[in-house]
Amino acid sequence: MRIAIKKLVETSAANNESLIVGDENGNPISVPAKELLNAVKNYETPPDTVTAGKLTQNIYRFS
Repeated sequence: MRIAIKKLVETSAANNESLIVGDENGNPISVPAKELLNAVKNYETPPDTVTAGKLTQNIYRFS
């Protein structure tokens, strides 16, 4: 799942798209995919070593 999220963010960023993510309260917010690149850069490493941020699994493509 983590690798799929990383690919979604990278592809969306390359196409200048935004993604819908959940904030800390579960509310949906639109975020430019380019702003999420740092959060997913270590997503291919095991979850216990990832310190990239609080990106939820609830990501939806939004253009």
